Amino acid sequence: MPTPFCEAIEMKTHLMWLCGLIWGLAVSSGGHADTQDISARLAEAIHESRTPGVVYQEYHGENLIAHGKAGTRMLGQDSPISYGDVMHWGSMGKAQTALLCANLINAGALESFDVKLVDHVLPEQRDALLAKDRRYGLITLRMLLGMSSGIDDDMVTDDYSDAWLWSQYRYNLEPSLGRKLLVDELAKSYALSADPGAKYFYSNVGYTLAGYMAETAWNRKHPDNRMTYEALMRERLFKPLGITTANPGAPGMTSTYSGLLLPAGPTPVAIGHNMQDNNPAPHTPKNQPVGIGYRYADLPLVMTPAGLWAMTIGDMAKLERVYMQSKQTPLLDRVGVTLDLLKAIEEPHIKVQDQMYFTLGWLRDMSEAETVLMYQGSNERWVSTISINVAKQRMKIAGSNSGTEENGMFMRKLVQLSDGDPHVPPGDQ
Repeated sequence: MPTPFCEAIEMKTHLMWLCGLIWGLAVSSGGHADTQDISARLAEAIHESRTPGVVYQEYHGENLIAHGKAGTRMLGQDSPISYGDVMHWGSMGKAQTALLCANLINAGALESFDVKLVDHVLPEQRDALLAKDRRYGLITLRMLLGMSSGIDDDMVTDDYSDAWLWSQYRYNLEPSLGRKLLVDELAKSYALSADPGAKYFYSNVGYTLAGYMAETAWNRKHPDNRMTYEALMRERLFKPLGITTANPGAPGMTSTYSGLLLPAGPTPVAIGHNMQDNNPAPHTPKNQPVGIGYRYADLPLVMTPAGLWAMTIGDMAKLERVYMQSKQTPLLDRVGVTLDLLKAIEEPHIKVQDQMYFTLGWLRDMSEAETVLMYQGSNERWVSTISINVAKQRMKIAGSNSGTEENGMFMRKLVQLSDGDPHVPPGDQ
């Protein structure tokens, strides 16, 4: 059995760079008098890419101007995908961890994006980290969110080996404890791979630490109202935005540990198909419209701050539309974030390749005159993609239930197009 996640993690930087080169044209000016339903064209396009199902939405400001859905929740089933289906959004959740941190800064639980990691862990953890590598004392929240902390995922996870994954899956029912123990493991066994701030490493571990800093900071400030990272996301972002379908991990599941497979909840689920052969995850009973809960269906829930949220496309769009704001709006007030903090997230932080930079949770092509934020998320079972042009107030977002490379390319094309054409990439000629 191939090691899960390895290929996708290794390819991630390159794929995001490639999509960044073409996404400069992702959104153009102009509007639509009526909302377009592009479902028929989507149905033609996904046939060529072997994509089981896809949902798509396009916004101009608060207005939905185009939408489409095509395909099925699971290959081989007559179960059409819908806008109300929950699906996994992968690393698109990284920008939402940054947004939570901005909220906590505005609320006074964190001082700024430049607070130190060692100041937001337990005292004994601080001492152990500094004893292992003094450079841990230089790592800031900004560096963790900006992929420049010097923490290389492969160093910590043994390239997401079976042994490492199982060591983390055991905490799926108590992910906050798992994050604490991950800090202990870093202090015990891992020196940094580079000086903090000096080099880009794609790091889910770094985002996991950022989530740990957020919950630690909140609980110090509010000892009588302690919350985990997941609870903070729900209370401080999801509830104010009216998001009701969000859960961490593979859709339809409460746990991915010990091969536990639970019935799906009341919300329908778009079943993920793996990147190797476009089938549901290993060991999952086929022809059952339930979420995938066996191992390899997702990263351990300890790493939810790195992007393990599942929800409907409508709920995900509520989160992402926050980033379309170019002035202090009632929407920013509702999520407890100032425009200055939002712009701090969008600022380029470290070079990925050529003119492509990582911000705090986004990719940004600095060859573009305007601010265009982009990302593609995947856990090898679902692929999601987004492009936001802040100046033109345009956003394209799409989610799909396959992790294949063919589907990844299709999804990048889907948000690449300008407004002039009917939004949907043609099938291979």
